[in-house]
Amino acid sequence: SNTNNGVYSVGDKLKCSDIEKTYSVCYPDNCNSTFKLADSYGKAIWIEMTASWWTSCYAHLSSVDSFILEYLDDPNLIIINYFYDEWQPYSCSSWGAAGDNRLPIMINDGAFNNADNSNDGLDMLFYNSDAGVPKYIFINKDMELHYKYNSYMSEVDVKTKIDEMLDEF
Repeated sequence: SNTNNGVYSVGDKLKCSDIEKTYSVCYPDNCNSTFKLADSYGKAIWIEMTASWWTSCYAHLSSVDSFILEYLDDPNLIIINYFYDEWQPYSCSSWGAAGDNRLPIMINDGAFNNADNSNDGLDMLFYNSDAGVPKYIFINKDMELHYKYNSYMSEVDVKTKIDEMLDEF
């Protein structure tokens, strides 16, 4: 099964304490080194969770970039690549620079899924302990969980979920 019992289920509104949590931005290096979901209130958010050790994802970064190109200038959509395990083997900057169009925001959460499940990163708001990547999170403009999926999603499926959220505007 590709569904997990995280803190939030589809349709749930995210709590203020969760959307106010600050995360580190590791790419691009633009002097704004933090991000919180609250900064994107009123916008649709797509989060793809990946890991440095996931070499098949690294290999197709440029194709991912090409399909999101049509969304990069949409003021109603925020795209986040949530990046685990920097330097195993890729750095955040090498991962970010690998695609043709660059993913706009990357967050380095450090180690993925600590052995004692003490990780309190963004992923743990949606997934309890499943160590699989990729993971996809879609949050609508009202900070409600629109959809989550823990496995590879096709380009068509990702676009469908993004378009569903953008249709709310």
